[in-house]
Amino acid sequence: MTRIAIDARRGPASGVRTFVDSLVGALGEARADWSLLLMNDAPGALLRDEESFAHELRAADVDAYIGVQYWSPVAPLDVPQLRVVHDVYVLLEDARIPTSGELRRRLGPSTVLDGMPSDQTPGRPIYQLLFSRGIESAGRIAVPSATTLRELVSHFPGSVDRARVTPFAVPSMVGASRWSPPSTGFRLLNVGNGEPRRRQLPLLALCRELWLGGLIDTLTMVGSPEFGFGEYRDRLKYAQEKGREEGWLVVHTEISPSQLMDLYATSSALVVSSEHEGFCYPALEAMATGLPVIGPRGGAVDDLCGDLLFGYQRFAEIAEAVVGVRETPRSRLINTAPERIRMARQRTRIAMGDAFAREIESMITDEAERPRGRDHTGSAASAAIAATSSGPRSNSSAPSSGPATGIAVTRGLP
Repeated sequence: MTRIAIDARRGPASGVRTFVDSLVGALGEARADWSLLLMNDAPGALLRDEESFAHELRAADVDAYIGVQYWSPVAPLDVPQLRVVHDVYVLLEDARIPTSGELRRRLGPSTVLDGMPSDQTPGRPIYQLLFSRGIESAGRIAVPSATTLRELVSHFPGSVDRARVTPFAVPSMVGASRWSPPSTGFRLLNVGNGEPRRRQLPLLALCRELWLGGLIDTLTMVGSPEFGFGEYRDRLKYAQEKGREEGWLVVHTEISPSQLMDLYATSSALVVSSEHEGFCYPALEAMATGLPVIGPRGGAVDDLCGDLLFGYQRFAEIAEAVVGVRETPRSRLINTAPERIRMARQRTRIAMGDAFAREIESMITDEAERPRGRDHTGSAASAAIAATSSGPRSNSSAPSSGPATGIAVTRGLP
């Protein structure tokens, strides 16, 4: 039986949580004879002590490991690892990111960060360290879009032969409710946790003007504030309180998946206001219900939606895109909904599971054929990783059966 370990820390509602939930189900459908070990499936600091993590992986006697984010720990060299890179926004020179101090508090104590700054300077050196370690040690790298692939290779040219655009599936619950335009009023929806790159503050100002001009009736915002960005959080909270008092804004900081699906099904359009997205699950979820999407051209949202996107180049052009949706005949919006659904549902769990399983199988084969004691990069970083993971592999017993996903699932130590 093939055993795969997944760094399964999901935390609150987020793109990573959606991804992990989809991946477990997808691999279960694609490879029913595999066993998954869900490591670290509990709240806590993001970074792990890598020496103890290496011993856990060896004791589990796994065949491969999947790191689901840049902060997922690096596996021992004799455990082939697939690294998932959702986006590389935090490495961009003009990215608006948490300070080093905020980031270190979020990640938790770890010897990996020894020597890294912990002050109020931008946390880019920490992000660069964690990305570099994960990418150098990965046998395969899965990215969700052509946009992320281009940006990854521009930062890490050595990843070009190992990185693949790999489909991320629509969550299984999406599409339970079919979209149709509201019979009265125009209801905008915005989904995403609060941080500067998602530009909720200027979106609120723009939507207030649209409301005053009679172009929208409500804006519903779904998402909680991200860690860090204290001043931004305070300003966002204040602006949201004003919008609610005036009666045109609804805010959900916590919402169930079924409630979110109902919002997709009953809104007039989803508006993606981000300056950068590596993938954008809300756009995929909206398309899967048939809901029109307003979003930026030339990035991952454009990759997802194609010609069906109500696109804009500059932020101020969101207003024109709103008018574009309003002025599209209701019958045409309804008639094009099946095409939006079809495009989104091409990203099935079967397609996701097959793609990830093939990459894992290829990686395991490559590792078996590689001379022992050397990794594919031969880098100093990988040599340092190897020094923390010595010791023989254990012949521990197979994991016990888990949820009814067609796959044996065991939850690892937190």
